Amino acid sequence: MMSIKEQLGDELIEARQRLADSEALVDRLRSNILALFRRGAAVGKQCKYCQAPIYYFIHRDSQKTGVYDPDGTSHWNTCPRAEEARKAIAAARKP
Repeated sequence: MMSIKEQLGDELIEARQRLADSEALVDRLRSNILALFRRGAAVGKQCKYCQAPIYYFIHRDSQKTGVYDPDGTSHWNTCPRAEEARKAIAAARKP
């Protein structure tokens, strides 16, 4: 019969292996997503509010344009002047 220490040690080894496998999968998925993102990005520009590099991407389902950072993160989540940008966009849409 295995002691609790041995059993926990085995479970820890298995958990570490699953974590390593998951991290490798996340890295591969991230690389694949970024490659697809870069191929599908319509335009690469700079944000006029913070001058960060951004990509415009047209969403397949909604056909709306999204603005993303080079790492695939929504730019409006990272832009330090996002609130100012949202207000300007909303004002431009008003008739």
